[in-house]
Amino acid sequence: MGQTNWHHQEDCIIVAETEKAFLICIEDEELWIPKSQIHKDCLEGDSALKVGDIDATVTMTEWIAEQKGII
Repeated sequence: MGQTNWHHQEDCIIVAETEKAFLICIEDEELWIPKSQIHKDCLEGDSALKVGDIDATVTMTEWIAEQKGII
């Protein structure tokens, strides 16, 4: 597997969370993003994403960002 490139999406609202994904709102559009496609720094520690976060930056693979039409 090659090197993963990351996309940093700013100004996200974290709407909901399941065991495997986050529902994020970007410019009034809600999208499910699998946790497997989110950088570990967004999932662990003090900067971990939480439901209710506003103006959050979600770092995801470029692949999922393209698949979801974000970029």
